[in-house]
Amino acid sequence: MFRILLVIALSGFLAGCKTSEEQLQDLCLEGLRSNLKTYATYGGWSLEDARVRLAEMVPAEERNKKYNTDMFWSFEVVISGFTLKNGFNADVQSIATCSGYVSKFSSEDDFNVPDSHTLLKYMLNGQKLGI
Repeated sequence: MFRILLVIALSGFLAGCKTSEEQLQDLCLEGLRSNLKTYATYGGWSLEDARVRLAEMVPAEERNKKYNTDMFWSFEVVISGFTLKNGFNADVQSIATCSGYVSKFSSEDDFNVPDSHTLLKYMLNGQKLGI
């Protein structure tokens, strides 16, 4: 009986696990939400229908050369399909990007997701968002 309960609990736990790509996408969306709360000029924005995808993951050549390694990668996540209010109270379709660095030990492995969205760079409709 104990084994059955253990298997059920473990399978439930594993089903809730996200890939490192999904974790990175969630982190970027959380960071965009936080930045919009702080820096959006007008209220009324919504990320309810936002689409998030990992657009690019390439070796970070300068950083790898500096540290004589091949474990650093740069990424860009694109967040689209959400709206912001402009100065005329109209909804404007917007697009944002989230970029930064991750480390991984081979191009096939999962990567280490940053601990905080504050370490990432955000662009909103082509303009830098945040500090």
